[in-house]
Amino acid sequence: MLKVVKILIILIIFASVGHAFLSGPQEDRRNSINIAFGDLHTHSNYGDGVLSPKELYEQAKLKGLNFLSINEHHFYFQYDSTQAKEKTKLPPYAKFSRTDLTGAARLESYFNSYKSSLTLMDESFVPLIGLEVYPDKDFGSFSFINMTELIPKELMNDPRTVLEKIKVLNAKSNIVGIFNHPMIPSGREKIFGRNTIFESDKKFVTFWKDLISLMEIKCGPMDHGKYFWKAEKVNQFQSLNKVYIDVWLEFLSMGFKLAPIYDQCGHSAVIGNRSSGRTAVYYEGEYTQEKLLKALKNRHTYATEDLNLSIKALVNEHFLPGDELTLKGGEELNWKIEISDTDEPEAIYEIAVWKNPVSFDNPNKREAIKSLVREKNQFSFSISFDGPQKSSYYILVIEQQSVDPINHSKKNRTIFAPIWVNRAL
Repeated sequence: MLKVVKILIILIIFASVGHAFLSGPQEDRRNSINIAFGDLHTHSNYGDGVLSPKELYEQAKLKGLNFLSINEHHFYFQYDSTQAKEKTKLPPYAKFSRTDLTGAARLESYFNSYKSSLTLMDESFVPLIGLEVYPDKDFGSFSFINMTELIPKELMNDPRTVLEKIKVLNAKSNIVGIFNHPMIPSGREKIFGRNTIFESDKKFVTFWKDLISLMEIKCGPMDHGKYFWKAEKVNQFQSLNKVYIDVWLEFLSMGFKLAPIYDQCGHSAVIGNRSSGRTAVYYEGEYTQEKLLKALKNRHTYATEDLNLSIKALVNEHFLPGDELTLKGGEELNWKIEISDTDEPEAIYEIAVWKNPVSFDNPNKREAIKSLVREKNQFSFSISFDGPQKSSYYILVIEQQSVDPINHSKKNRTIFAPIWVNRAL
């Protein structure tokens, strides 16, 4: 049996993009930063899932997740059980609880089920709840965590009205918005606002930018098929899909500020083990629901294919992935990274930084360290990018070559929220 060893790797990355304006000396925040691992997309028996909200939260906590968000499909609260099966093709395995209620009354029952589960919340686990909304078939779906009101079904045929309603709700309840699984390129022209209610990409971005902070760059593997909903498959290796990553990168190039997340899109009688992927969230100090929601809103995340790969990444001693910096001059942007993976002490790491990447296959990357072994724990190196100095975003990407008993030898990829760098005159 391998001896469990905590890996501590300190890396300093220098990129020639300038120095952040900070008032006075800044402490290295790594000492106060903690990381929570969890899932922001699952379904219950109030929709096309199997388990009750409380059962899902109990399973998630038992399996070591630090948070779980249930985002039930919005349309399941607009119909009774018969209508739901006819209009939404409710899967045969779905339990669809509280069929005696419809509309707002059933939605209230859904949220009451969540409230009764708050007894599970402690210093290591936070339950979250929201709704998955489909404003229009060409838009794909969006999840809104902390959204607690039902949009009337008569409004669902008017996407712009739906979106305006969600923006009003956001002002009241601090909603965290997610582009879901994700908006795939098949409807590209309509998704990006061409020939739709938005006249241009710019208007599309302007409308959404303050509401949506996250995008799934992996969701699944799906478990709502005929044979999969009760399968006990554990930790299926599902690599981050480069097509989905390309969608995320295209949204970034349009002007969105979106952090990547890895969710499991669970519908079945098991939770938290559909794959080895997780969404990781940075928070500081005591772990609370308020801090978790704030961190998600601020895009302080990374998406990882590893169950518990802990990576603390800071820029200029203070800024986290997902932050925006104002820089000047020709001074350097400094990265510091600590990596800890107690159950894979033999892992080897490759580290790169992408600048304004065009696509997964054309990331405009600079390799920081090609092969980083655990016996060596301190490194310094520099990265510079050609081209004019201007506003840019930088994405840290770390690949972990691991040997584990489930997935055998493979590379786990971890992708961080961008650091947005603005140039000051």
